[in-house]
Parts: sequence; structure tokens; C-alpha cells
Amino acid sequence: MSVGEGQTETYFELTAKFIQRVLVINSSSRHMQDGIIVLRVLIAIFENLPGQVEAALPTLVGMLLAELKVAFEGTKPKNFKSMLLQTLAMALYNSNATTLAIIEREQQTYAVFGSWLMFMDKFKLEFEIRRIIFGLLAILRVPGAQMPSLVQQQLPQITKHIAALAARVYDQRLKTLTENEKFLKKGFDSDEGEDGDDDGDDGFDDDEAENEQ
Repeated sequence: MSVGEGQTETYFELTAKFIQRVLVINSSSRHMQDGIIVLRVLIAIFENLPGQVEAALPTLVGMLLAELKVAFEGTKPKNFKSMLLQTLAMALYNSNATTLAIIEREQQTYAVFGSWLMFMDKFKLEFEIRRIIFGLLAILRVPGAQMPSLVQQQLPQITKHIAALAARVYDQRLKTLTENEKFLKKGFDSDEGEDGDDDGDDGFDDDEAENEQ
């Protein structure tokens, strides 16, 4: 958060401007790959600085809301939409009440949660699902007095989605564990078949045996 020598802005402020600039340039891209990459930077910020970027949240969340509006009203790639929602989930993880307040102030609560809940089945990878779960759990931790009424109405649905996503993560991990066990067993069986020497020379060839004498 410090200001570099000869600079008037903090490194964080410069990073935020860089993210915003990339998203603007990315808007004309067909596959939105630059946008996806820079959103990973924003996710890293939200994950590693919980509660430490409050002053910047209006700008950062505002950028996300603008991108979400364009993405879901148009025909942007599914992976870009997914990354936007994952980033918003991590913004909630970073500061749940503040992020919800910004969404409500921008009058985007209905649009955001409508798009998010409809997109829930499209999160496939474990790390994607895990981010969404963190964001949804963060919503449940917001005091009732600070929670928008529309979000309160969606709490049963949010709770249902958390349970369903957690079950999917469990199934994926169980499948991975089963596959790893099969792989390890196959490897051990192969090693057992290769162990031991049939010629009884204890690993020495004839020349080595003569030298030992």
C-alpha cells in the first residue's frame, strides 16, 4: 500500500488502474483472454488482503458490476462470465457487508444474483466451485440489518446451492482419491514384478564378481 519513490500513487492504486485498463482493452476482444488473466490478479488481491482494501472496493466492485452487466446482456464467452462471478464471490469473501452495500447502491442486486444463481450449474472445476462457496458463505455471515431485502429472500436458495456445491466438491475429491489409489496400486504391482534378480548374482555381473575375489 506504500508509495514508490518519485510516485504520487500507491502500488495498489497503480495495480487497480492497470486492471481497469486491461478490462477496457479486453472489451473488444473475441475470446476475452486478457480479461480472464487480469481477473485472476484481482482474485489474488481479494484472497490475500481480506478486509484490507475497503477504500478501493467501490472502484473494484464497480468495475466488476460494469463488466457483469455487459457480459450477461451480450454474448460474452462462458469462461469470462464464470471468472467475473468467481471474482465477485471473492470480493464478498474479502468484505461481505461492504460489497453487498456497493451492489445495492448501484441497483444491481437483482441483476447480479439473478445471473449468479442461474449460472450455478456451469461451475465445473473444484477451484471455481470453492471460490463460489466462499462467496456464498460470506453472504450468510452478513448481519440481517446490513443485508438487502432481496438477498434475504434468496437465503433459502443460497443455502441450497452451498449444499449442492459442497456435495459436488466432495464427489470430485472422492473420484480423484479413487483414481490415485488405482494408479498407486498399479504402480506397486508393476514394481513388484520387476524386483529381484533371477540369476542369483545379487546384482553383480561376472566381471564385478571376479574383481571381488
